[in-house]
Amino acid sequence: MCVIAVYEKNYPSGEDLINMESMNPHYAGIAWRDNGKIKFKKGINAKDIMMTIKEERIQLPFVVHFRITSVGITDKQLNHPFPINESASLELEGESESVLFHNGTWTDYKNEIKNICLFKNVKAPDGLISDSRIMAWVAHHSGANYLGAVIGDSDKVVIFTPTEILKFGKWYDFKKESVSNTYFEKSNDYFGTMPKILSEKKKHKKGKNNFYENFKNLSYNESYLVNELLDYGLSYDEIQKAVEKHGSIKNAYENLKFKMWDEYTPYYGDYG
Repeated sequence: MCVIAVYEKNYPSGEDLINMESMNPHYAGIAWRDNGKIKFKKGINAKDIMMTIKEERIQLPFVVHFRITSVGITDKQLNHPFPINESASLELEGESESVLFHNGTWTDYKNEIKNICLFKNVKAPDGLISDSRIMAWVAHHSGANYLGAVIGDSDKVVIFTPTEILKFGKWYDFKKESVSNTYFEKSNDYFGTMPKILSEKKKHKKGKNNFYENFKNLSYNESYLVNELLDYGLSYDEIQKAVEKHGSIKNAYENLKFKMWDEYTPYYGDYG
């Protein structure tokens, strides 16, 4: 589950940011106000966020997001925030009149693309797509109120402008700040699963040499998928058997990820 943190009163501790990242490892983003605009950086990590706050002398308020992929691929361009503009552009840093952050999974986003294209007579965004990027695109073409009416009840959304912080969904208090969930807290017993995952990973080094002897010259994406499976405690031998059964690393991952999700996230669905 991704997490959004809105900092209006206090700056985050490094520990809190690292805890958020540990549960949402697919890069992060930050947005802040500067001279009547919203500036942002994304595709970064917790350390980068701390350095950005210091180097840019960021003043409160600002918004932070850590992603774990649910809709779309794992790519820095699909990190949050997304500029609320005509194409919900994919640049990794820049400035905008407003930006959007999202925590949740918007299942109806593809239908909304069709509706906006038809009734607004506009072109769908080019490039990589996720439900969150489409939210920013919808907010530009139809407004925040329309977006709030069509997204799901479980979605958490922040629209950050030079004068407003619009929040949709149910929010939680964490150290007097608003967060979209508190699952990253060390005190939350649910996260006993993370030490389990990491300890299982350490036990499954056996078979590494044999695996890479059989699967040489892996692409970047294939290596990433292998590491994802290892992070969830699968052994090299188990991955190799799955690849042999399903024909490719990608197919093996697609078949195994549902098993991983059921085992380690039993309490809620596929939230991004």
